[in-house]
Amino acid sequence: MQKAAAGADFGQGDGGQPDTDQRLPFRFGKGRIYQSEAWRGNDCESAYSECNDKDLEKEFLEMVSDAGYVSDMKIERIDKIPAEKEVAAKLHIEEGDLVLISERLVTADGRPAIYCMDHIAEANTKEGYDIRLLKEPVFKFIEQCCEQEIYMDLTEIRAVAAGENLAEILNVDRQAPLLYMDEIGYSFMGEPLLYSREYYVDGILSHKVLRKKI
Repeated sequence: MQKAAAGADFGQGDGGQPDTDQRLPFRFGKGRIYQSEAWRGNDCESAYSECNDKDLEKEFLEMVSDAGYVSDMKIERIDKIPAEKEVAAKLHIEEGDLVLISERLVTADGRPAIYCMDHIAEANTKEGYDIRLLKEPVFKFIEQCCEQEIYMDLTEIRAVAAGENLAEILNVDRQAPLLYMDEIGYSFMGEPLLYSREYYVDGILSHKVLRKKI
């Protein structure tokens, strides 16, 4: 990833768009098995995956454990806030509409490894939902409190530089390279239910992309 970062023109990594628009579309299941479908020339670029029922939180912990570390996770924040412009666009709601947000930090041998921010439109929740249930796996919350399921993901990956906030959370230098995953989870009918921002610290996990011809 350091090689990729060296050639990138970074923007702010705290949720901002990097200056480069070189992006790698790919598809993957919740088990983090990557498959890439990239069409060259004038063909379109597209990527998606069907999801299984594996919990994202459990999967994060398994990823770190499989890499040979002792994994742990803590909830950094659970809140209800007005949607910023980008989040609103991802979830097909109006800017300022309420969204539920949960922020999780996954550690490897006590060292920050993954920081994940999940966003769910409150309009998709059923009446009387309990926001404290966001402490549970996010897919479980969506099933119980939104009475829906994530059917497929559309995810974009790129390198970003850690801004001041991310540098503090992940205990890295400011402008340190991070792998960023921008993910939207859709219902069977194609409605966005979950928008996630995931940041991976370099040097802990190994990420691979499998490409195939269509």
